[in-house]
Amino acid sequence: MRGAPVKDLEESSIREVSQFVQPYLPNTGPSTVLSPSSYTVPFSRIKSAPSEDEVDQETIPGHAIPRTPTNVRDFLIEELSTDKLSSIYEHLWMCGRRNNIHPLHWHRMMSRTIVITENPALHLVWYRSIILIKPLPSCLLIHSFWKECICPSSEKGDTSAEWKKKVWKEANGFLWTYTRLIVRESDFRIAKESCLVPDALTWSEWSALRYEIANALSGASMDAMTPRYQYGELRLARLDLVYRVFRLKVLGYHYVYRDYRDFFNATFGWVVLLFAYLAVATSSFQNVIGFDNAPQSVKDAGYWFNVAILLLLATGVAVQVVLFIGLFLYHLVATLTQPMRGRGITYRR
Repeated sequence: MRGAPVKDLEESSIREVSQFVQPYLPNTGPSTVLSPSSYTVPFSRIKSAPSEDEVDQETIPGHAIPRTPTNVRDFLIEELSTDKLSSIYEHLWMCGRRNNIHPLHWHRMMSRTIVITENPALHLVWYRSIILIKPLPSCLLIHSFWKECICPSSEKGDTSAEWKKKVWKEANGFLWTYTRLIVRESDFRIAKESCLVPDALTWSEWSALRYEIANALSGASMDAMTPRYQYGELRLARLDLVYRVFRLKVLGYHYVYRDYRDFFNATFGWVVLLFAYLAVATSSFQNVIGFDNAPQSVKDAGYWFNVAILLLLATGVAVQVVLFIGLFLYHLVATLTQPMRGRGITYRR
């Protein structure tokens, strides 16, 4: 009988944790599960978003960019493309877990700083005590913009169908991450404080919108989103490792260091600890072989061990020197060969 309350408490804790990991989504009525064959909008119109008649048809919503087909394509690809991550999809298991996205209040609880990024390839990438999150573009909350500029047309001969299919998957995945980031009203307040959502959006609107998007995407096949969004939060240090090993990029996935000193401290800081251990081992060997009655085999082992340590030290110094020269030449060549950029607006980051 004494074990019963403990068992009930454990079961209750498990239920609470399960509810936290997979937030409860009430049945909001019949919903259409998205599939690549439908290419529909994953939500209906919300009140705070402008209607089809109110939307300026000449520019992209929220921007003064003329709404030409080329501008819309370039804008959406730059806003949503995660090709840089999808290209290393087979290695993403090293960088994070599937569907691992915590609500915003959890990041605050873990003393993480929420930092805005406008690069979609850095969305939900974290390092040290910083989590990078891309704000939710206001145009992604406009139903008519989805229908006109994101959802591919079924008409034959539509030249925009191919890139729209890709953008549609990117937009679905991006919206899905926000259904996991903003779960409760406290998350919504944090999102407002961090400028992650449009000012006009209210909690009641987002709550209904979240349920609608989640219901549409929860049962959807993985083809309804790009491969990157099969994973959640990703470690920048491991992304850097993947890019250095499998893509041969010396600077890694994203270079966050302000100068060479920070880079070398972060990259080779562990070497100091390694040589501290090796110094203790070398000192112990010297004490052992210092005895007259020490076996010759032990003396030989101590000799070759010291030689190996010297070679390792020389190799470590050589690697750092070569890396420093390589980085210096890389930045020098990039500076000298980079063409002068115009003063016009560009989508490149």
